[in-house]
Amino acid sequence: MKRRILASMLSLAVAFSLLPTVALAADFEDVNGHWGQEAIERWAGHGVVEGSDGLFNPDNNMTRAEMAAVLSRLLGLTAVAENTFADVPDDAWYAEAILKCAAAGIMEGDGTGANPEQPVSRQEAAVMLARALGIRPTEGGVSFDDGHEVAGWAAGYVRTMANKGIVNGVGDSRFAPLADINRASVVTILHNAISGYANEAGATISGSGQGITLVAAADVTVTGAAEDLLVAPGAADSTVAVEAAAVSGTLTVTAEGATVTLASGTETAAVEVAESAAGAQVVVEEGASVGTVTTAAPSSSVTVSGTADKVETTETAAEAEVTVSRDAEVAEVAAAGTDTTIAVSGTVESVTISDTASDATVTASSGAQVGSVTTGASGTSVEAGRGSTIGSVTTTG
Repeated sequence: MKRRILASMLSLAVAFSLLPTVALAADFEDVNGHWGQEAIERWAGHGVVEGSDGLFNPDNNMTRAEMAAVLSRLLGLTAVAENTFADVPDDAWYAEAILKCAAAGIMEGDGTGANPEQPVSRQEAAVMLARALGIRPTEGGVSFDDGHEVAGWAAGYVRTMANKGIVNGVGDSRFAPLADINRASVVTILHNAISGYANEAGATISGSGQGITLVAAADVTVTGAAEDLLVAPGAADSTVAVEAAAVSGTLTVTAEGATVTLASGTETAAVEVAESAAGAQVVVEEGASVGTVTTAAPSSSVTVSGTADKVETTETAAEAEVTVSRDAEVAEVAAAGTDTTIAVSGTVESVTISDTASDATVTASSGAQVGSVTTGASGTSVEAGRGSTIGSVTTTG
């Protein structure tokens, strides 16, 4: 009898654990009928936003501490910066979230403090959300009638977010950059920006073709189409498989030690590995194609068995490895990081090594075809194995 009771209790526990968390999110007493209800319920269901005492307080201003907590949960941040903020006590409820956002480069202080209890302005929210989502600033004017009021440090982010339809004005073609942003508005921006979200290990997610597909958990599989794909820190030290998918924009990797595999049939316009993603690996399998792969991460690697227009390492990508496998085709490999290793077994039209990439190594194995190697760096080593072809080697500078 005891065993049966225990089994029944376990069955009930499992059943409750499988209930949609969005249904629980609807219990906020002050959300029903609110214009932000759909967004609030979605992200409360994912555990990204929380309420208090049965209330969400959607119209309350969001503080910097609350923003840090939301973004830390959203991305699955783990790295914690040293606490140099005079106004962030180590035992404060928000301390870890703020220090995680600081480590990720999402939140900055004023030189002394983080101002955790201060409300977030609309332009500050746009900047922090853009940094969190891997959205880069663009040059040009801000289209809102009050665009001249947007600070220079925020203008590029506001412009990009507005052009993507992620942030909207407050009416009358105004953005109101200095106005405080409320909790419902922040969640609505997330709702507009992120079309697909995976924060459970082993999940499979299908992109909708629009917006950002965000992976913040280990061993996730991505299918379908996506405008942009972000592999966030929550996927660190795991494998993300992109299977027969199409990414029309950019696949961004910010997860340290993640292995992102583009399987056969996958087409991606661009892949960018952030400096924070040390040790990350990008694998372009046979039958997959990518426009440009750029890595800024130290000790990262890019392996191409399919096709790529360009593979490049930036100055911050020390000790990066680029491998072009047999039968793979890459138009250009460009190295700017020190100690870059380039191993070619397939076909590369040109290899360019800048003067910052000292001690780079280029090795062509049997059967490899390299059109040209141009280097301006000291200590460059170029080795052509038996049966390989290197059209020319030019040293500049």
